Amino acid sequence: MAKSGMESRKKLAETARNNLVIEIVGAAKVYRGGGSEVFGLALDVKLKSAAEDSLVRLFPQFSKADAPSAAWENCIKRARAAHEQPFQPLKYEDRSSNIPVCQQVRQTIGSGKTGTQIRKELEAAPFGWPRDAVDAALIALHSSQQLIATLNGSPVERGQLDQNRNSQGRIPN
Repeated sequence: MAKSGMESRKKLAETARNNLVIEIVGAAKVYRGGGSEVFGLALDVKLKSAAEDSLVRLFPQFSKADAPSAAWENCIKRARAAHEQPFQPLKYEDRSSNIPVCQQVRQTIGSGKTGTQIRKELEAAPFGWPRDAVDAALIALHSSQQLIATLNGSPVERGQLDQNRNSQGRIPN
């Protein structure tokens, strides 16, 4: 009898403690960078909202390359095979030159950069693009003969540019 009474009091105390923790954590305030408060009912909702807002501010161009990695990998395969619509897995029916990622890659190349320089620039803010997206654009533009690539001073043949050669070669515009 005494044992069950103690167990009952222990459960009540644990419940009270858990409710107190929930109340304290739920009352926590979350602030975005810049100091504006994030409102929401639960702490996890507030944190998620603040993190998403921060990512959008840090990488405002990310949405142009936001796709599953499997889709980008498929685009790379199609581009290496010189498919006329390598970006079809992303629901683009246009030529490579009209795809936003390809347009930005062409602008980033400028008067000529290495694949590593192009990757580094487009993987950083304000883009935050995955490497596969950049590589797919480079390979597609090369296989459609919209840009040339050289490796050790020699032109890379159509269909021979791959992800390893992207980082080693130079992409003159």
